[in-house]
Amino acid sequence: MRLNFWRYGAILFLLYFIWSGVFTAETYLSQVAFNFAVFYPVGFLAGYVEQKSGIREVLTAALVYNVLTYVLTYLAGIAVQDWSMVGVDFLSLVIFVLIGVWMGLRLSRQN
Repeated sequence: MRLNFWRYGAILFLLYFIWSGVFTAETYLSQVAFNFAVFYPVGFLAGYVEQKSGIREVLTAALVYNVLTYVLTYLAGIAVQDWSMVGVDFLSLVIFVLIGVWMGLRLSRQN
């Protein structure tokens, strides 16, 4: 895998670490806000810096990272309370990464 994949993974870990203490309520709105705070900046960075070549890498890194968080929670013995929350999690992840990439592309073209 390319270096960008690991770079995006490291940025996701850092953002997850920063924002996980802020968004602690287990509601749909909190999950969507948390995903915005974590995945939008990475998508924006990919769109701004990498242009169109970074879309696949950032989406792959975000999906792998999200799956790994669920695997680690399962291995830690923490049960998923609401499976529909998992669906909202993955759907909002894709939406926010794509919106971030789109906004990053728009801004990079203006400069």
